[in-house]
Amino acid sequence: LESTRQLLDQTIREVQRISHGLRPGVLDDLGLVPAIRSLCDEFRQRTGATLDYQLADVPPDMPQELAVTIYRLLQEALQSLERHGGALSPFVELQVSDEGYVLDIVDTCPALADATELLNNMQARADLVGGRLQVTPAAGGAKCLRLRLPRQTLGALAP
Repeated sequence: LESTRQLLDQTIREVQRISHGLRPGVLDDLGLVPAIRSLCDEFRQRTGATLDYQLADVPPDMPQELAVTIYRLLQEALQSLERHGGALSPFVELQVSDEGYVLDIVDTCPALADATELLNNMQARADLVGGRLQVTPAAGGAKCLRLRLPRQTLGALAP
């Protein structure tokens, strides 16, 4: 009976961890910027990497679909960096302009440029909201994974 109880407790914790990863409460409760900070802090704690970030304030009318897309793509990129190693000092930047949102993830880890399946999955997610994903060279031999999203989702733009 005790073994079954422990297994059930472990299962509950795992389900909570998975559901947090799919749609973290901090994203709904506090917004995108605190959710990104939390994600970056968790990455630092798990990996010991020096992760710096610069995050612009997002407007209150930001469509939820865009916030979720930005969060999930950053989450996927950080998981890839962690899984493939080499992420010593990634840099994350979120910019906001009249045209839309830009998320940059910069690191020297080849996972940012060489993980074709990851990039295809991320591009498919960006496509759902009219976004574009590209990998470009950055200073010091690093790569920059850049996500560009419009100010509104495709659904909001349709007549």
